[in-house]
Amino acid sequence: MKISFTIVLIIIAITFSQAQSRKATQLKKDYLEVAHLKVVKTKTPLSKWEGIDTIRYYIEGKLQYMTEKSLRMFLQEMQELTGLTFVESKDKGKYQLLFFFGTLTDYSIFTQNEIPLHLVEKSRTWHSFLTGPQNRLVKTSFCINPSQVKSQLEGRFYFQSLFLKCIGIRGNIEDELSIFFNNYSNKNGGLTMGDKRLVKLHYNPKIKSGMLDYLVEQTLSDSIDLEMLVNEKL
Repeated sequence: MKISFTIVLIIIAITFSQAQSRKATQLKKDYLEVAHLKVVKTKTPLSKWEGIDTIRYYIEGKLQYMTEKSLRMFLQEMQELTGLTFVESKDKGKYQLLFFFGTLTDYSIFTQNEIPLHLVEKSRTWHSFLTGPQNRLVKTSFCINPSQVKSQLEGRFYFQSLFLKCIGIRGNIEDELSIFFNNYSNKNGGLTMGDKRLVKLHYNPKIKSGMLDYLVEQTLSDSIDLEMLVNEKL
């Protein structure tokens, strides 16, 4: 009887270990998808805010889809996950991250970014970024055109999704519950626990801006404890 009980415990332990390993494997797979921007199926070098602790953001237009309180809470959560501090700037000439609410035409004029006319007419959103050495982020911005957004929840999805792109997490995964899904799905109005792990992983000090995908994969395999991350409560 005692031997049988011991065998059951061993089986449970092995099953639990395998389940955790599957979670870590999925985390690695998802991160390799979201960490890089794809251009014609080619992954560009990884990009993130690096060598800087404080990001100054500026809001142009009326803040929408977030109250001032929910924005503070969201930015606090991002600070906890990334180690970055987000501080509002009142000077439109001294921001590193821009939240723009208005038409893409006005956004293009404000940022001096050229947007193709056919995209200006039909796009709900846009984002842009400037990088420096090692592909480190220098200035980023996003635009949401409220007249093209159908609901508060859809707008909230765009805000959070675009914010994450502006801190360097630009890829997508095929999970309708995730904020990293390519489109709003009625099910992804906020970050899941898996999404939070992806954000925290992107800002792990061992993940460096400028890394190519094969180096990121090697770092995930050799230098980062993914099992610990999947068990962490975020």
